[in-house]
Amino acid sequence: MYANHGMYPEEKILGNTFVVNVKAGIDYVKVTKLEQTIDYEIILNIVKEEFATAKPLLEELVYTIEQNVLIQYPSMKYFYLSIQKLNPPLGTEVESSEVSIERKY
Repeated sequence: MYANHGMYPEEKILGNTFVVNVKAGIDYVKVTKLEQTIDYEIILNIVKEEFATAKPLLEELVYTIEQNVLIQYPSMKYFYLSIQKLNPPLGTEVESSEVSIERKY
């Protein structure tokens, strides 16, 4: 994904590429319909919506996404989200910086 998250002025102007990884879990019973489980397309739409508004800290972005996914899936038992910023402007060549959250509910 491409977005303008970051603390530095050039990040707000030029933006950056981000890699998002999500894992979510539920208590598995006899699941026969998509409505009985987690729809990753819905999670992707939540991520896209949050990425549309630039935030200075990835920690804020991770937390906001988690909260919105929980609203959509209150019975969720496990959630993992990582956001990597590729080639962050740190004054030296760095492949990525990453913020992640992992929760069991």
